[in-house]
Amino acid sequence: MQKGNPGDIQMEWTEKYGGAVVYRGLAGNERLLISDPRALMYVLHQRCYAFPKPSGARSALSNLLGEGVLTTEGDVHKRQRKIVNPTFTQSAIRDFLPLFWRHSPHELSPAYINDETINQNDVKLLDDKMKMNDQATVPSIVDVLHWTSRTTLDVIGESAFSYKLNSLQRGENGDVIADSFNKMMTHVGQLTLLERAQLHFEQFSIFDGIRPLPTSFNKRARACYDAVESVAQKMLKDRREGTAPPETEKDVLERVLRANEDSSVKQSQRLMPHEIMGQLTTLILAGHETTSTALTWVLYQLAMHPSIQESVRKEILEAQQINEQEGKDDLSYEELHALPMLNNVTNEVMRLNPPVHSTNREAAEDDIIPLKYPIKGEHGQTIDQIPVRKGQAIIVHIATYNRRKDLWGPDADQFRPDRWENLPLKILQSGVPGHSLSFLAGPRNCVGQKFALTEFKAILSTLLATFSFAPPPETTKVDSKQVIVTRPRIRGMESQGTQMPLCVTPLQ
Repeated sequence: MQKGNPGDIQMEWTEKYGGAVVYRGLAGNERLLISDPRALMYVLHQRCYAFPKPSGARSALSNLLGEGVLTTEGDVHKRQRKIVNPTFTQSAIRDFLPLFWRHSPHELSPAYINDETINQNDVKLLDDKMKMNDQATVPSIVDVLHWTSRTTLDVIGESAFSYKLNSLQRGENGDVIADSFNKMMTHVGQLTLLERAQLHFEQFSIFDGIRPLPTSFNKRARACYDAVESVAQKMLKDRREGTAPPETEKDVLERVLRANEDSSVKQSQRLMPHEIMGQLTTLILAGHETTSTALTWVLYQLAMHPSIQESVRKEILEAQQINEQEGKDDLSYEELHALPMLNNVTNEVMRLNPPVHSTNREAAEDDIIPLKYPIKGEHGQTIDQIPVRKGQAIIVHIATYNRRKDLWGPDADQFRPDRWENLPLKILQSGVPGHSLSFLAGPRNCVGQKFALTEFKAILSTLLATFSFAPPPETTKVDSKQVIVTRPRIRGMESQGTQMPLCVTPLQ
């Protein structure tokens, strides 16, 4: 599992055995891998709180993200979601869209990248130097992962608590949040097999009550959390003292504070200060990296499929031209989400290259998980439900469900955005909201889904209107690696960490 691409072996098992597979993990513990749609909805939606994250996984995530909606369970999670949900309504996302547009033009801008204020030693390029300038139409090989990560970090910092990280300008040695996060992600990408084993062993119940262990990853993760918390605490203090600038009125922190202090909310249902911090650290540390990873993969897919890239670019440019003729600057929320090809490309890359390939659950009590599609047992018997004991480890495999050929069709492992115009009947009848599992489902689905998709489309549309993307000239094999999220890396260049080199050419 560690040597191959994330999800490859699970896909093989599923194709051979069906949507529920039992296998042995570290120390021989039994794990149930599920990708059957009815089983998924039972665990994620119908009986969501009866299948919490394992205590070890929650502890590891809490060390990095704090006590937010991603790490809490049961009544605490319900209480937090009730306060946080209004922050990510469609109306709220409309308010964030101008911020997304404001940041979008800077990424990969020829003039910007060549700015003398940027530490060029910090820019991950495969070329000896950057060739791009205001007039050039010469392609340059650019590590787009490097730049998408910085762009979305800047967006999240400003939208979360009106804090300008400026990670694009300052580089790795700039703001403390960007600095600590980049160091942590670099470290995770270089973990040895022994260090990865430590992460798994730490989740065993024998370590309950003494986590986090003093591993190298936990130290980096805590430093990252502490950096975000220190800035967030200062921002919170400024607001309580009335010294915060006026632009903070619509950021996430202000919205959460208003919802939390609303007179209709009982005192017992309000978030504690450390829980407010947990929402911010979750948004910044988890929210930005998932979006940047998705942007990186979509640029790769469009580089590999130039005709699709050109079609979606034409759609974007035509929409922008209409806007200009009407005297408007940027596309509105409704206009952005009404572009059919952009929607199809977005849906397809989220399906084929989900930023997170799986998540863990654990049965809180004895239960029976139903299957939509019966499987064959060890002795040939038909099985349409899976009995589970309390404590049973369950792997909800997002990437496997999203690529099942018996559900999506024989080309399920291929990038084909037009499939979303005529989805297979099995997918339409799956009961999975949105059809793919990339944002999960049920009460614990991604609370920031609309935020992420709007940010993704805004940045992508700007990039496609400004640049063309093509694979690097050399024969380059792109693999994927689980580095908290599923990042790309180049075969034969593993020692250089995760990256996505593409030929980027400014459009005339």
